Amino acid sequence: MKEALQDVLGRYLKEKGFVGRLPHFRRFRENEVHVLTIQFNTHGGSYVVEVTKFPTEFKHPSLGIIDPKKLTSGHAAWQDRKRLNPTKSEDYWFDYSSFTGNSEPFRNSAESVIPLIESQAEKLWSER
Repeated sequence: MKEALQDVLGRYLKEKGFVGRLPHFRRFRENEVHVLTIQFNTHGGSYVVEVTKFPTEFKHPSLGIIDPKKLTSGHAAWQDRKRLNPTKSEDYWFDYSSFTGNSEPFRNSAESVIPLIESQAEKLWSER
């Protein structure tokens, strides 16, 4: 799954101006940083995609100022993050536990995230 996400989403995000690699991607704008983080379930078989944005000079309440090149969705408060999902659920995990062998289902799962980036993440990142 990691290979499919890096290949499919990594390529897509780079075309959209992001830098980084799995699990953290960042896009730098004049006054803010757009972040997309992929987190895998510790027990395997699923992943979540979180997005958020920060001002370029973000000061974490307990960690102080964080280098924009090191920001992750984990630095944002829960209410400032969005989990991408094709449903209305707030806690949606992309399940790949039944996938075996063939890379096609893994790639399809990774490709299913792209429309959610376009419809949900870009909306969050464009909000003022």
